[in-house]
Amino acid sequence: MEELWQTRRHDDFYHGLIQVAALMHQLKRGKVRGARKLATTAIGYLAPFSPEKKGVNVAEVLRRLKKRYLKLRGSSILPMWKPWTPLSVHCPVYPLNLWRNI
Repeated sequence: MEELWQTRRHDDFYHGLIQVAALMHQLKRGKVRGARKLATTAIGYLAPFSPEKKGVNVAEVLRRLKKRYLKLRGSSILPMWKPWTPLSVHCPVYPLNLWRNI
């Protein structure tokens, strides 16, 4: 995905998707502060492309990002009692994983 974005740096859609991937990596590492920052920037990059772009349901991605951001906003640690299970979202350009409703 990052290689694709490198060829389309002017395209905020791809930048937003990279931010989502980075956010997921931060969550996997338990880095809540970084995940919150990335959620904010990803929402900003992706919002202009709602409801859909290039086969990606951007409205759904934004809904999940905003929901996750609200849960992360007041937290300094990830809740260990809830699974952070990825959810696959169809993207014809690159497979994108998001978390399920926790």
